[in-house]
Amino acid sequence: MKRIVILILLALPFISPAQDIRYGVKAGLNLANYQGEDNGGRFKAGAYSGLFVNYKFTDMFAIQTELVYSQQGSRDHIDGNSVTTSLDYLTVPVLMQFSLNNFDQFIFVLGPQVGYLLDSKVKTEVGTEHDKSIYEDFDFGIIAGIEYEFSDHFLINTRYYYGLIKFFNQSEVNSGARNFNISIGAAYRF
Repeated sequence: MKRIVILILLALPFISPAQDIRYGVKAGLNLANYQGEDNGGRFKAGAYSGLFVNYKFTDMFAIQTELVYSQQGSRDHIDGNSVTTSLDYLTVPVLMQFSLNNFDQFIFVLGPQVGYLLDSKVKTEVGTEHDKSIYEDFDFGIIAGIEYEFSDHFLINTRYYYGLIKFFNQSEVNSGARNFNISIGAAYRF
């Protein structure tokens, strides 16, 4: 069922006639962490970069699909040891974009995101370990944010992502931790 919903969300922009289709690139900074029973650690900084296609239906409504490489994770202090978890995802957000008549430079975004775990790394004072098996391959959550359009081509944005599923493989680690991050960045539309 989850796969069917994801496929419908990805196909939605392609089956509706758009007034204007634009392409672009984006990049920025993630401040990532997790929330769960133990309430997470400290924010870990990482980068994101990707491509997007924007389907504008009216002056006030558009749908944007993206393909983004995103560095996430957290920094923790567990049993007196410093632990940095790095999770690299390939994410696909499908976002509805809304603007208001009198404030059309401000664009509000909302929508789902699916992510595929590309790599994981846990760095401690003892060493670094790569063990992708303790994490789920897929992540799914909701994005909400705002963009500011400086010109027809250049935008800045800030977004909040909250994971709706547990990112640990429950057969390996029994934890209710979910990804979340705040991202700040810029985009250029062609």
